[in-house]
Amino acid sequence: MKKFLLMAIFIFTLINTKTYAKSYKDLTHDGDYSWAYSAVEYLSDKGIFEGYPDGNFKPYRAVSFLEIMQVIKNINNPTSNEVELARNTYETLAKSAGVPDWAIDALCYNLFINTITPSTLDAANKRGFLKDTDPVYPDRNSVTVYFARAFKISEDTDFSQLKHTDLDAIPYMTKSYLVNLVKSGIYSDTGSDGYFNGNKYIRRSEVAVIADRYLKSSLPLDANSGPILTKTFVEGFVESVSLNGKDSIMKINGVDYKFDSNDIYVMELNTNEYFDFKKIEGYKVKASLKDGIIKNISFIDEKGDILKESQVTFKAELLILRSESGNMDLRILESDSSFLTPGSIITINNPGDYKVGDILNIYANLIDRELRDIKIEKL
Repeated sequence: MKKFLLMAIFIFTLINTKTYAKSYKDLTHDGDYSWAYSAVEYLSDKGIFEGYPDGNFKPYRAVSFLEIMQVIKNINNPTSNEVELARNTYETLAKSAGVPDWAIDALCYNLFINTITPSTLDAANKRGFLKDTDPVYPDRNSVTVYFARAFKISEDTDFSQLKHTDLDAIPYMTKSYLVNLVKSGIYSDTGSDGYFNGNKYIRRSEVAVIADRYLKSSLPLDANSGPILTKTFVEGFVESVSLNGKDSIMKINGVDYKFDSNDIYVMELNTNEYFDFKKIEGYKVKASLKDGIIKNISFIDEKGDILKESQVTFKAELLILRSESGNMDLRILESDSSFLTPGSIITINNPGDYKVGDILNIYANLIDRELRDIKIEKL
């Protein structure tokens, strides 16, 4: 009960309690966390990230997965209509994953704007990220990807921008987002004392500084409500599909809708890779639109053999060996498929001479979101 009450107080401070930085007992101009003072004061004034009823900010505390989702929602400050639309779309999925009631809106909103995907949510649930008490905390590698996607930061492979001593240890996807986060002034190009420390959790003080830099950056942001969402939905039968890159057309219920065949999200596949859109003709779908353009689709009919077999390659760290079942839990480090995002946790069955901490290269076929014909190479 005591742990539950402590967590409830922490959650409450992220949402409602108003205590300003200048009055925090543990955060001063010249204290250990003086570098975060002005950021916390600015965010407190805006009600984005706040302190505790006891007068402390607790800048050293780790921030959980669900709290990151809440902070992103607070930063973007979506309208009630946007939150309702996101909730109507993803509430069932969120509740089935065990997301607590206080975090439903934030989680649904982040799914809606593609900060995370359903596969990310599934991995978070399996890893223990969604627990209300004693949660497992996401590391900096994962949180960096969440912020980049929420802030609409594009990827860039000019790694010369990054000066971190441990650059080689940062997963490829995290590095590619980190480049433009550095260019935008949101992240430092050297990290803390020269290190990115991607495998460590992120602290409240660090989240405050990231949020402050983003809000004060030159990135596009609506003055009142953050990135503007104009999504609506259409549901019906796909009569035809004409593929032409950014000018592709999908006819649903007699109406032509434009989409980019290289930038459309398929809910069941969690990516647009290796997907033949011509195969959805005759199927009933629900499509989300932004400015009249289809951005993602979900199947209402049984999709049969629509999903095509694909080959994936990824690098992972062995976290847990389960001798009784022959299963092992892996944390994705690098991947050539957005189905397997860095930081996510997967379980595979492949008994072999491996030990916890091993780094593995894995080759497999991806069929209907299942990994098959798995081959493993220990590095």
